[in-house]
Amino acid sequence: MRDAEESGLIVVHCGTRIDGIRCPIESDREVPANYTKCYYRERAGGRSPEGLIYAPIDNCTTASYEGKADYIFWGEGGLSWAAPYLAGVIALGLQVNPNLNAETVWRLLRETGDPFDRGVIVSPPQFVERATTSK
Repeated sequence: MRDAEESGLIVVHCGTRIDGIRCPIESDREVPANYTKCYYRERAGGRSPEGLIYAPIDNCTTASYEGKADYIFWGEGGLSWAAPYLAGVIALGLQVNPNLNAETVWRLLRETGDPFDRGVIVSPPQFVERATTSK
């Protein structure tokens, strides 16, 4: 991972920077106040680390393993779904500003996110807007 970062790649993994959140299916996912900690974080108990960037990991529909034209709904996801979500958000930011470096990306994600617990919920529109004008 260090080699990748030293080469200028932005590394997103299920480590110490990110965590998952969930939103009841009947609630508006556009309202940050509707989110709670994901099921595994609640089960683990205790206080979440400070400064996490939270991404939604539940209520997702994906291609199914049962057939080429089939889909499956997942009510509960895992942290491994947060990493590709954030990677996609970061890719959007890099499309509008390819000069962003990893340090700036992580800073902008924290600055543009909606407060949650001891961190922020990633806000793709706000991140992309700020990425456009950031140096």
